[in-house]
Amino acid sequence: EACAGETLVVFGNPVSENGIFNQTFTSILNCDSTHQIEVVFNNIINTFETQTYCAGDIIEIDGLEISTDQDISFMETAMNGCDSTHLLSIQFVEENLITETAHLCPDEFVVFFEDTIRLAGNYTSFMPASNGQCDTIYELDVTVSDQFEWSLADTIFTTNGINLTLPLQIENNEWTISWNDSEQLSCLDCIQPIIDPQYDELLEFTISNSEGCTVTGQVFLEVEQAVAYYIPNAFSPNEDQINDRFFVSGNSKVQAIKKIEIFNRWGAIVYQDLNLPLNDSDRGWDGNFKGQRISSGVYVYMIELILADGTIVLASGDITLVR
Repeated sequence: EACAGETLVVFGNPVSENGIFNQTFTSILNCDSTHQIEVVFNNIINTFETQTYCAGDIIEIDGLEISTDQDISFMETAMNGCDSTHLLSIQFVEENLITETAHLCPDEFVVFFEDTIRLAGNYTSFMPASNGQCDTIYELDVTVSDQFEWSLADTIFTTNGINLTLPLQIENNEWTISWNDSEQLSCLDCIQPIIDPQYDELLEFTISNSEGCTVTGQVFLEVEQAVAYYIPNAFSPNEDQINDRFFVSGNSKVQAIKKIEIFNRWGAIVYQDLNLPLNDSDRGWDGNFKGQRISSGVYVYMIELILADGTIVLASGDITLVR
């Protein structure tokens, strides 16, 4: 027997592979004899092993301290008498690193292990090794949207029919806005829409940024109604139930009619009444004077109106009576 890789000389010939070899010899008695040799080459045994350690560890092998990756070979003699090689690969691995990100809106927070985080920054937590594993490091990268700042009064006071720009102020122009559906606003996605004030209304808005942060707000629109009254310039008292009386209409800013007087073209009073209500088609001038119908023509009126605040307003003009 020999080890693989060696060479034997058999019957004067070099041999490096397994086989059976014969050689015939002649004795002094002239008798032949055959000699047979079986050659066996035993395999060389090679083994491999990997050992893993955590970065920062120091191990000792045969009195040698090792802290970096390296391969170590060991030569031993096997039971078959041939040398064997054992290769030991030492590897050091880094800690497990787990990274996460979080984006916070103003006034939001995130819980990272036992910490409540509200500010932007990079946060680290350490978990010791267990069950043969290396240490685990957790990293959390936190970003926070800028604090949203806006200013707007709780109530906007305005007058019916007088347009104005809604005075909302936003510090960061990267934010977008949406208003509740309102017929009094010129647009629903602009920061300062034009208001066409007609009636009281609660206006609500939502402001948001590209990171999905939102903030809501509201403003009450209080509309003062302007003084409005209507005095017709003609009527037809012909008892057809259409425009048969001369009367005055008005909104809530007009309280009542203090006095109404109507004159003919010579200045004589043909109709007079005191303390009349507004919008009452059953009150007012029916085109008669002292119970008699008067002729078609142009007449002059003088009316004193009492406004809601007590102010007296004088109105005058012409009224045409049509038969």
